[in-house]
Amino acid sequence: MKLHATLTATLGLALGLAACSAEEPSRTPAQGASAAPAASTAPLGQGAPRARVTKYDGTYAGSVTPTSGTYSCPNAVRGNRSMTITYGRALLDMNPGRSSPLQGLVQEDGSLRATDQIDRFISVTGTASAEQFVGTWVQGRCVYTLSFRRTG
Repeated sequence: MKLHATLTATLGLALGLAACSAEEPSRTPAQGASAAPAASTAPLGQGAPRARVTKYDGTYAGSVTPTSGTYSCPNAVRGNRSMTITYGRALLDMNPGRSSPLQGLVQEDGSLRATDQIDRFISVTGTASAEQFVGTWVQGRCVYTLSFRRTG
């Protein structure tokens, strides 16, 4: 009887240990489990959205001048153009009536980069300040200097 009780107890202990080992073992942060759920629901690789820069908001207008070497560009653009910045989003209508305005976000330091691809690569890069915007417009192999004053 004593042997039977010992075997039953041993078998019960063995079955109990086997059942426990089937459960998911708890992990420490060093083993790959996070200590707390992630606070951000942003897509992988992106942090929290940044606030828009509004200190450069306004209308800028001025000249577009072909740079050296642009003389070979057919229908080189000359004259005046404008740019509007609203809630940190810049709209530049570089080819009125022919294409959509270029769009880009102004950074805290005033830097701006706007790009598009229609029939060729188009980009505007430059820097806005409280008084002006100075930059470069590239359309295909044609390069222009932008010199805008803040008008509003």
